[in-house]
Amino acid sequence: MTQYIGLALLATLFFWILPLVLGLRLAKKKGITRKWMLFAIHPFLAWIGYLVIAVSKAKRECPHCYAKINVQSEVCHICMRESAPQKEEDRHRNLHIGLAITSGPVVLVALFGIMMFQGLTMFKDSWVYEEAWKRMESSPQAQGFLGGNVKSNPLGGSQFSQSGNKMRLSMGLQGDSAEGKLIAAAHRSLETWYMDTLYLIDYSNLDTLDLSDEQE
Repeated sequence: MTQYIGLALLATLFFWILPLVLGLRLAKKKGITRKWMLFAIHPFLAWIGYLVIAVSKAKRECPHCYAKINVQSEVCHICMRESAPQKEEDRHRNLHIGLAITSGPVVLVALFGIMMFQGLTMFKDSWVYEEAWKRMESSPQAQGFLGGNVKSNPLGGSQFSQSGNKMRLSMGLQGDSAEGKLIAAAHRSLETWYMDTLYLIDYSNLDTLDLSDEQE
């Protein structure tokens, strides 16, 4: 799981830094302001500045008043004097636009993956998870639940919370023949944790297996 988090971090950095670098270079080449790349302060927004620069027209300097005007303009909109227009090189315009539009969703997906797997790592170190899994492994009924070979399912949705002396865990499960969910709740008294609720739910037929009574 750690390798997936690492890959997601690399993807986030790559598709955050790539629009920033390309956007700055493209703005310089087009002669337009690079302030649009201030969006890159946030990793979600770097692609917006890059996209604005990619779709913007190239600028040139008016030889008379030094104002920034479109390269194809024959008359300066500031001093109203004429000058020879220039041809805009726009061979890679669609490529830049495509990269800008693609990098945004990639960053979102990568960051979502990081948050999801970090959450999984956090609750797997908790007492309620370890105790729930220990009881499932020692229960013949649990071993045959969902068709057997029950495993955690990250895509099934997982939630973990701890507030003071209480823990709550909701985790997706996957068996050989069906998907389900684990719901567990525990409390601590005098430095000892107790499992108050431990249910396994089969989504295919809504059967419920109650393991919460298996306490020492």
